[in-house]
Amino acid sequence: MKLYTRYLSPQTATPIEVAPSSDINTTPLVGVLMALVIMLMITVPVPLYALKIDMPSRQSGSMEPEIVVVEIDAQGFVFWAGTKLTTLNDISEQMAISAQQPQQPEIHVLPAPDAPYGFVTAVLIMAKKAGLQRVGVTN
Repeated sequence: MKLYTRYLSPQTATPIEVAPSSDINTTPLVGVLMALVIMLMITVPVPLYALKIDMPSRQSGSMEPEIVVVEIDAQGFVFWAGTKLTTLNDISEQMAISAQQPQQPEIHVLPAPDAPYGFVTAVLIMAKKAGLQRVGVTN
């Protein structure tokens, strides 16, 4: 029987119990992953076509759209660019006028934190019905 001196106690020359190793050999794992990456690179087709997208061009005469802030306070009152609108018809008229402009303004709806949700959605629905294209809710 061959004795391995590194497993023997230096004082008594009796065998020492060695705890099993809990290390994982990751070399095979890295090899398999590299092989999979290479196979993936080989099998993925190279795009042979170009996708044509018509992007809008910026002309020198074009201007930035006007920004209209529509505020809704906690009581449900609507302010169009600082002017208080008292009825739903006033709001609809302002939106229709804005929708008829050659370059529609950007409508920024700014509800108060405690504004009724129904009023905010009503303003958004009226903007959509009026045909406004650029409407967003800001805070």
